[in-house]
This record gives sequence, C-alpha cells and structure tokens, in this order.
Amino acid sequence: MVVLFILLIIVGASRFGPC
Repeated sequence: MVVLFILLIIVGASRFGPC
C-alpha cells in the first residue's frame, strides 16, 4: 500500500536524518 511506503520513507528519514 502507498501509506505503508510513505511511513517507511518517514521512518527512514527520521533515522538517517539526525545521524
């Protein structure tokens, strides 16, 4: 689903963003 894909992108950005 598109929503799950968007959530994956948000989680990935929040993980690799600050680091």
